[in-house]
Amino acid sequence: MTLHERTQALEKQYIQILKEWEQETDLSSISLKIPKYVAPFQFHLRSLFVEYSNLQDQLDQIFHDSVIEYKMQMSELSNFTFNASELKRMIETSKEHREIKKQQDEISNDMKLIEDIIKTMQNQSFNISNAIKWQAFISGENI
Repeated sequence: MTLHERTQALEKQYIQILKEWEQETDLSSISLKIPKYVAPFQFHLRSLFVEYSNLQDQLDQIFHDSVIEYKMQMSELSNFTFNASELKRMIETSKEHREIKKQQDEISNDMKLIEDIIKTMQNQSFNISNAIKWQAFISGENI
């Protein structure tokens, strides 16, 4: 399963969790389960971050290799020259560079989605805590 497929599976799992929360009447029970629910999303976010970093390393290597290749060409052809912006544009338009950037963009979108899901789930814990306190207040209990 690719990281993107795993993100899609977790998104479906999140929807199931929300449905479960809608049906659950015991707020304390939901609150206790939240860390268990959040953990797989946090682990996946870490995997996405590592893959994004690996892709960035590949881009850096492509740039480094291209600069070395350019310098070798310059030593062979003294009248052949590119300025830095032309060299950068050449590298960025290469097929390999574009494919890696596309993968990075996909991973970046997945990371944002997972981060938003984690925040929403963690905020739910805060909302549940407030609801429990409100129920206790309404029933006249001391917290």
